[in-house]
Amino acid sequence: METAPTFVVIFNSTRTTEQYGQLDKRGVMIELKAKDNVSPVCPSCSETIREIWFHEIRGFLGRRYVYFCPHCKKVLGVTHRKGLFMG
Repeated sequence: METAPTFVVIFNSTRTTEQYGQLDKRGVMIELKAKDNVSPVCPSCSETIREIWFHEIRGFLGRRYVYFCPHCKKVLGVTHRKGLFMG
């Protein structure tokens, strides 16, 4: 009989996602696995993504990065980096 995998619940932690992996909406850790033998595909054009292009957007309160597909130029995601005094 197999047992269910154990997940770690982390609340109010100062640890980063690099230290623990990604957390789902309930605060439960989702295991990260490196897979070098498969390549991701763009959700818009279905081309194999071998590199991801990005564009930096600077603002008064910090920086944002827009990540996009090099084939169809569709946005894959946006991240935000806080300014120096915002933690």
